Amino acid sequence: MESFESVNTNNGSSVKKNWWWGTKGKGYQVPGPSRSSSSGRRSSDEIIPDELIVLDDSSLCNVPLELPTGVSRDTASKSFSKLTREDQMLSLRLNSVQDSMFKKAPRQSTDALLDPGPVSKEKQAVLSVGRPSWLPPKSKAEEKQHLREFEQIRKAALNYDKQSQKEKFKQMERQRKKNQYLVQLWDRYIFRYWPDSLASSKVTGVWREGIPSRVRGKAWQKIIGNHLQLDYQSFFLACERARKLGYSNENEQTQNVNMFCHDRSALEVDLESTIPQLHLFQKGEALHNDLVQLVLAYSAYRYNVRYVPGTSFIGALLLLNMNLTSAFNSMVNLLDRPFMQAVYTQDKEALASFTSLFLSSLKKSLPDLANHFKYTLQAQPDQYLYPLLQKFFIPMNSVDISSRIMDCYLLEEDPFLIQVLVALFSQLKPKLLDTDFRLMQNTLFYHPWKLGEEDEFMKKVFETSIS
Repeated sequence: MESFESVNTNNGSSVKKNWWWGTKGKGYQVPGPSRSSSSGRRSSDEIIPDELIVLDDSSLCNVPLELPTGVSRDTASKSFSKLTREDQMLSLRLNSVQDSMFKKAPRQSTDALLDPGPVSKEKQAVLSVGRPSWLPPKSKAEEKQHLREFEQIRKAALNYDKQSQKEKFKQMERQRKKNQYLVQLWDRYIFRYWPDSLASSKVTGVWREGIPSRVRGKAWQKIIGNHLQLDYQSFFLACERARKLGYSNENEQTQNVNMFCHDRSALEVDLESTIPQLHLFQKGEALHNDLVQLVLAYSAYRYNVRYVPGTSFIGALLLLNMNLTSAFNSMVNLLDRPFMQAVYTQDKEALASFTSLFLSSLKKSLPDLANHFKYTLQAQPDQYLYPLLQKFFIPMNSVDISSRIMDCYLLEEDPFLIQVLVALFSQLKPKLLDTDFRLMQNTLFYHPWKLGEEDEFMKKVFETSIS
């Protein structure tokens, strides 16, 4: 029972008052045992504010005309006898209220903006649902016709939903059968005759369509290889080196660092933006500790530093498809390639030929955007090209497209990334043509990309020419 405190104006004393509600045809409930009764008490959803009455605990005793279940008449009589003469007369007057006072006219469930006024009595019997009160009422024939039309529309919508569900299930079944066929093809032919199977044009076509997620990790490990001859213990040795490096003093770290900073906030920022839609790599999530171990072990193994900025994105993509030790071996071998080393060390001389080929391809495919970058924004390639390569298009991209890009990159190698860049800029062209340099950076590095369906985007990538 809800209550509130009020102050008596006569003597200033605090009087506790209670809200009591009436039930139709049953008067008002008695305090005490009647509150636990389920048959005599109205639920909170049925309370009508007009029926609420505030009475003092010292003078409240209302004898109901029909007692709720569990309340005896003797209890009500005793409570009634304790009242003063004036309170007894008040209680009798309350119980003599007619039921018509509690009856509410049926409410019209219409929009208040369309029908703000009350419904007239003349229209109450013929007014339709959603009919504004200022319009004349519909005739019976018109009402029946509209109801038939509404029923037809409802059935048509239900049929459309059923057909859509059927088409969706059919598409899912076709995709399931296709994936099953591709998995068998990879297991029985491509893996079995590896690496000779890579020379087949059919395998190249199948590879470009995307590796099934079930065998993607195995395919990546095979295509990346292990030219550094790493074994199972390599990861744990690298973790131990990273642990010791973390406890070393700042002077020793400065001597071992070339161009990578030791600010641990760089790792934290990268982790927060690493495939955020999956909620797997952020702090407190399932794969957070594995990713931290992976990138720190790689940094300690390869560069003798605590963290190489940007490597968390590729590490996360590898962890989604293989275990921790396999991801470490694949990551070390993949980023040991000359092009990847140049990207993560920001070696502009080593990337000069790649940058020149990209700029010429961008000018051929998107001349207005190339001129906009060069003359309007005066943006250098290291301001937008190298950060995209370091993040490997992962933070603002969907997982499916990012995995598909990795599939094809491992097969097509470095020039394929130019096709991806030109296709990406083509999709983001309307936003990239903004005259504000900061808005261009926000589009490329902070706002999620909407590249459409995976197959459609990859089709545009392969249609892009390199010159």
